[in-house]
Amino acid sequence: MAVERTSTSRAWFFPTSPRSPYKLQGELRLLKQLEGKIWNPATQIEFAKLLMEYPDFDGNISDSDPAFSARDRATRAPRLLGFVHFPKRGRRESLKFTDVGNAFLEAAEEEQILIFHRQ
Repeated sequence: MAVERTSTSRAWFFPTSPRSPYKLQGELRLLKQLEGKIWNPATQIEFAKLLMEYPDFDGNISDSDPAFSARDRATRAPRLLGFVHFPKRGRRESLKFTDVGNAFLEAAEEEQILIFHRQ
């Protein structure tokens, strides 16, 4: 007998980078500096450098592949929550923030909670 999968029977998933969703706004501000640029290894390394210089960054950037570390950090929570649009692999398109991503950047902590619930 097959079990019907519903929204209440599926496990919830939330990315673990960053560990606290309250750190997301600061990291998104760094990523916002790259909006409009083609999302490629060069901009990914640029994002990795911004993260390394950011005092609230609590993570690691790979010495051997900083672009991977930046991609991993940028595409987990921001993409999952619909804050940022990244081009599909192989396309030369620019990084774009969505309306909700821009709203999250400006949101106070109380509003951030509401946005998390909505997304």
